[in-house]
Amino acid sequence: MTEIAILDDDKSICEKVRQCVLAAIPEGCHVHIEICTSPSELWKYIEEKLVDILITDIEMPEMSGMELGRKVREKYEKMYLIFLTAHPEYAYESYRISAYQYIDKSDMEERLPKLIETLAIRLEKEKTQFRWIGTGERKQKIYYADIIYLHKAKGEKYVEYVTEKEIYRERINIREIEKEVIERGFLTIERGYIANIRHIAGIGKTTIRMDNGDELAVSRARRAKVKEELNHRWRELE
Repeated sequence: MTEIAILDDDKSICEKVRQCVLAAIPEGCHVHIEICTSPSELWKYIEEKLVDILITDIEMPEMSGMELGRKVREKYEKMYLIFLTAHPEYAYESYRISAYQYIDKSDMEERLPKLIETLAIRLEKEKTQFRWIGTGERKQKIYYADIIYLHKAKGEKYVEYVTEKEIYRERINIREIEKEVIERGFLTIERGYIANIRHIAGIGKTTIRMDNGDELAVSRARRAKVKEELNHRWRELE
């Protein structure tokens, strides 16, 4: 899901921008659009949600878009920052704070859709390669390829993402992410264990051996099904 925030102290302008953005989203791309009418409202939102694209006006009473942009850049380097304004004199300053794009409002209906379409496709592709865990400033990016397996012990509230270097923890039900990771090359071994098939080194009588040396217990009843599915999935990866 790509998160897009629109900021303008005029709600009617926000709605106009939202319609412009919605019309540009390609089929298959999933987005959520949040409208904010003040910098403080926006800042509260982005501290709770990881915003991918921020489309903001420059002239606002509470805080200028440029000041907000500098604040965003200090904390969220990878956020795509797009300025909309009717005042071209701000263009140079927008580039100084590494804005992704500066668009004159008179050109918005022509330029913004093309820009959003490009970014939506790019972000949708990127989001298939990693997932964010945690909330707010504690969000961490984990690449699916680096996850050896996921584990959630019975009675525990946290899912563990085991990688070669460290173990990440997220308070989430493992069933909520099971389909997401299986579509990206993972396989459910037993209840509470989901393994990355690219990191499976071998199958024993009662365990699945991972390439980091860990062994995941598997019942005899489940082992045959896991082995069959693994052979099928490995052929698909060849």
